[in-house]
Amino acid sequence: MQTEIEIKFFITSNIQDSLSNFLNSLEIISSDQARLGNVYFDTPALDLRRLDMGLRIRRSDHFSEQTIKCRGQAVGGLHARPEYNAPIEGELPTLATFPEEIWPSLAVRDEIQSRLVAQFSTDFLRRHWLIAFESAGERAEIELAWDRGEIVGALGRTGIDELELEIKSGEAGALFALAARLATLGGLRLGAQSKAQRGY
Repeated sequence: MQTEIEIKFFITSNIQDSLSNFLNSLEIISSDQARLGNVYFDTPALDLRRLDMGLRIRRSDHFSEQTIKCRGQAVGGLHARPEYNAPIEGELPTLATFPEEIWPSLAVRDEIQSRLVAQFSTDFLRRHWLIAFESAGERAEIELAWDRGEIVGALGRTGIDELELEIKSGEAGALFALAARLATLGGLRLGAQSKAQRGY
């Protein structure tokens, strides 16, 4: 298990040039991009949603994995929640792969497993940079990801255009300091909803 701690911003205007200048002012350890295809699963009665869980299969050219995110906290744009990841080869997630203690009971888990169906998909291009950042003596490695694409479900489609800062190692204070600098670019607002919440 890992605890994902991130700050999310929704993009409200063109930030291409200002973001490029911002990145040029930072110590970039590495950068890359990948096209990510994600399918989110639940039962027809949305049993996972009622348990505050999100379940997806994510695929790219380099990997396929299933992820379950459990109940966490979202305050403003800060999200902190436990998540579990496992490799996958098939088309449906296998809930028995995840720790038993996250379920109310194994009977509940197995009942959910028997009724899993795809609910919606999120497909986007992720450009990401790993940044070494220090503020007030707190140092951290932070990933900045820019996701652009769309959410597609039974009721239609909507766009994805968001930035996420996720702490990879180090002190959380550096994450907040970098987020404060990023916010000065303009054209951003804190995002309280995850892609899964928007998909539902």
